Amino acid sequence: MKALAQMTLAALAISACSGESLTGPTSRPPEGTPNAPTSAGTYSVEVVVATSGLPADPDGYVVTLDGRESRSVGPNGSVTFEPVAGAEHEVELSGIAGNCSVEGDAERTLVINGTRGWLEFEVLCTGLFHLGDRIVFTSRARVYGEEIWAMKSDGSNPSRLTRVRHRSDFAAVSPDGSRIAYASTGDDPFGRWALFLMNADGSGNEQLTPFSDEIAGSWSPDGAWIAFASGRHGGSGGMAFDDGGQSSAGNFEIYMIRADGSEERRLTDDPGQDLYPAWSPDGEHIAFSTDREGDFDIYLLRLSDGALQNLTARGKGDQPSWSPDGSQIAFTSRRDGGDDIYVMNRNGSGVRKLTDSPASDVEPSWSADGRQLLFSSDRDGSYQLFAVNAYDGSGLVRLTDGTRESLNGKWGP
Repeated sequence: MKALAQMTLAALAISACSGESLTGPTSRPPEGTPNAPTSAGTYSVEVVVATSGLPADPDGYVVTLDGRESRSVGPNGSVTFEPVAGAEHEVELSGIAGNCSVEGDAERTLVINGTRGWLEFEVLCTGLFHLGDRIVFTSRARVYGEEIWAMKSDGSNPSRLTRVRHRSDFAAVSPDGSRIAYASTGDDPFGRWALFLMNADGSGNEQLTPFSDEIAGSWSPDGAWIAFASGRHGGSGGMAFDDGGQSSAGNFEIYMIRADGSEERRLTDDPGQDLYPAWSPDGEHIAFSTDREGDFDIYLLRLSDGALQNLTARGKGDQPSWSPDGSQIAFTSRRDGGDDIYVMNRNGSGVRKLTDSPASDVEPSWSADGRQLLFSSDRDGSYQLFAVNAYDGSGLVRLTDGTRESLNGKWGP
C-alpha cells in the first residue's frame, strides 16, 4: 500500500447551553436562541469534538475549563461542564499527539452573552495508515450531514474524510487503497451530483465530471478507469433514492472515465435505469443493475464487444458486488418479498440466500479475503452496517453504533 500523509481536522464546538447536544449544524440551537442558565448566574458548557482524516488520534484529547477542571474527550465525542458560573471562560484543547499541531491558538476565550458560544479548533496531523483494514462508508448527519467516513473493519475509530459540508455518497476505493472516488453535490446551486476523487486520507479533492447527477461505481482492476452511472440524460436536477437504493431521477446510463478525468466513454444506451456498475476482477466485464425489462435485474456487460447477459431474470437482482477472485457476485434481491443479500456464481447459477430479515438488507460488499460480506440494514430501526460470513450468512456482527445512519459501505483492498 502507498503510504500517505494524513490531515486531521478536529472541530471543537463549545456551546453555552442547557444540555443541548451539538453534533452538527442541524442540531445547534437557532441563531439568537438564548442559553437559559441552569440557575441564577450559572450555565452549562458543552464541548463537542469532531475529528476528520486518518489516522485519528486514538487517545483523543483533553479539554480544560478555566485552568482548573479537565475532561477527556474522544476523537469524535463530547464533554459537558456544569454548573458553570460567570460569563467569560478560558477553554484549552490539549493532549495532541506529537505528530499533530493545533492551527491557531490552543487556548481561547469563550464569552457567554445570552446566546450560545462557538469555538472551533483545527488539528493538523501527519502519519501513515493502511486502508486495507478499513471500511469506507456514508454517514448521514454524523457531523455535517451526508459525508464519507472511514473506520476500522471492527467498527472502531470512525473518521470523517469529506469536509465540504455538502452531500457526499457512493464511495469507491481504488485497487491499491490510495484513492477514493465518490459523488458529491459540491457547491452546485441546484443540488446536482458530480464525480470527485480524493486521496484516502480525505485530501487532494478534485472534480472529474460536470454536475449532472453522477453515481460513483467501481474501479478497473488496474486503477486506470472508474465506472459510474450518470443521469445526465433526462435527469431531474437532483437525485433521489428510495430505501432500497433505487433512483427517482432521470434516465441513468453506465459510463467509464480515466482516473485523470480524460477519455470518458458511454457504455449503455437504454430507456431504463442502468445503475451500480461493478468491475470484474479480471477487467473483462462490468456487472450493473437495470430495470430495462421492467423490474431490476443484474446484467453482465462484456467490454470487448458490448455483449449483454441477464444473470438474474424477472426482476430478481440489484446492487452487484464481485468476490475478490471473480467467481461469485453478491447482490440484493426482493425475490422473497423483502430486500435480502444473496450470492450467485458469476454466470447466475448457484444462488444462495445469506440474510433473511423482515427489514431491508442492501448494498453488499466483499472483504478483501472473500470471507465476509458487508451490508446496510435497517433491522434495528435506522440503516447501519453489518457483516456476515460470505459462505452461509452466519456470524452476524453490527459494526456501526447507531448514532447516525450508515450506508454504502465498501471494504478497503
